Amino acid sequence: CAKSPSSIVELQQEVADLRRRYADLLSDHNRQEEQCDFLNALLAGRRELIHVSGADGRLLLLNQAALKFFKLEAVAWRGSTFAELESYLPEYLLPVLKAFAEGNQQVLMTGRSLTKEIEIETPEGTIRSLEVSKSPIRDKEGQIKAVVAIGCDVTPRKRNEALACHLSGSFVGELKERTQALNQSNARLREFFKCAPIGLVVSNLTGRIIEANQAFFRMVGTEAVENKCGQLIQELDGCVAFASLVDAVHREGFIKSRHLRLNRIGGAPVDVLVDAVAIKEAGQAVRLDWFFRNITERVKLETRILEASERERQAIGSELHDELGQMLHGIHFLSDELLERMRFLGREEVGEFERITGKMDAALKAVRSLAHGMQPVDSGPEGLMNSLQSLALDTAETYKIDCRFLAEAPMAAVDSRVATNLYRIAQEAVTNALKHSGCTQIEIRLRQAAHQSILEVADNGLGLRTGGGSRPGVGLKVMRSRALAIGAELSIEQRPNKGTVVCCTLINEQRARN
Repeated sequence: CAKSPSSIVELQQEVADLRRRYADLLSDHNRQEEQCDFLNALLAGRRELIHVSGADGRLLLLNQAALKFFKLEAVAWRGSTFAELESYLPEYLLPVLKAFAEGNQQVLMTGRSLTKEIEIETPEGTIRSLEVSKSPIRDKEGQIKAVVAIGCDVTPRKRNEALACHLSGSFVGELKERTQALNQSNARLREFFKCAPIGLVVSNLTGRIIEANQAFFRMVGTEAVENKCGQLIQELDGCVAFASLVDAVHREGFIKSRHLRLNRIGGAPVDVLVDAVAIKEAGQAVRLDWFFRNITERVKLETRILEASERERQAIGSELHDELGQMLHGIHFLSDELLERMRFLGREEVGEFERITGKMDAALKAVRSLAHGMQPVDSGPEGLMNSLQSLALDTAETYKIDCRFLAEAPMAAVDSRVATNLYRIAQEAVTNALKHSGCTQIEIRLRQAAHQSILEVADNGLGLRTGGGSRPGVGLKVMRSRALAIGAELSIEQRPNKGTVVCCTLINEQRARN
């Protein structure tokens, strides 16, 4: 039927609108095609498997890696669903395709990303691990228009994680074994520390106890271990010389076999040999380790031997003086009378008899000297000083060297046993100097210092020639034994090209307490 002009105009307008809408759609399509081509070009070099599907589940984009992985290079895939592509894929890839297809609806509904991991077995029999992550794509208004899926081959990562787990387990096992061995070693060391027969002490740098074992506390006469840590060692034993040992360790880094007499609480004094070492960390001393060896019985035995020796000397000296000396004196008296009678008679044998009488005189003097040597120290407060003075004079006269005795002040009274041992130490030191040092001068010094009596024998010789690695001679051992017997400390200082100083330090404990 014929239409009115107005109807024709409206129809023409509708046709024009349809053409514009078609042109817009075509432009949008072309733009989307360009965007897809741009994205494909952008993602072509990526190794991840990337695809984008619309809200209806149809594929909008597959990058080159995904096409190659799914073997779809020759397939018209755009606009297809995953279900429509199953017939083109090898069977072993179907789980991967299913993983890519699943979850789209969940992402569209929740608007949240999700991740899934799958494993596939390749035709070569190897296991590959893939991690598939899905995320929503929104427009300007925030509406979800598509879903992007990215698949990553995480096989190397999984392999490294497994290797790391294995190594970690192996390392943890080895660490546990070593820790257990270390704990056992520490336990054995703790048991040794606790049950060691010698006294063991760990102190700070001032000598304050950090830890000590039972043997040490038994030495000082106390069992209250837990209440004594934190005290100075000398506070436990009252030994005033211990502070000097601390100073020596700081100065030298260690001390070895230093004699000390500990005052046992509620008991007799204990003689010990002390070794100590400064423990360092990063070059700085952080603590002091002490070792105390109880030598009381050894000192008692050596003292008894020395006392027996002195008693034997005194007995022999008395016999020489009282018996042989008197006999020789009587013979000397008779020979003098006979010599005078022969002179009166003018006998020609007078000269020969005078020589016999002179020999008798010399023998009498020798016996007297031997008797005096057996009992060198007279009783009395100045007996030791007089005997040392005589030793110096006799040495100077006999060996023609400069030997002198120096005393700053009268020495505090000591018993005959102590005085005799000090004299014997000086005598042995002088003998060693004459025999080994080649000296021309010897000084015997006796002095007081605070609570100490100090005997020194110094020479200007070449020092004691002990030789490399040789042991101390009998004389040195005897001197040390005599010092131990009277509770003194003996030290020998070698001075290169300046001689030797033998020093015997006697602690006067009573004076120290006062």
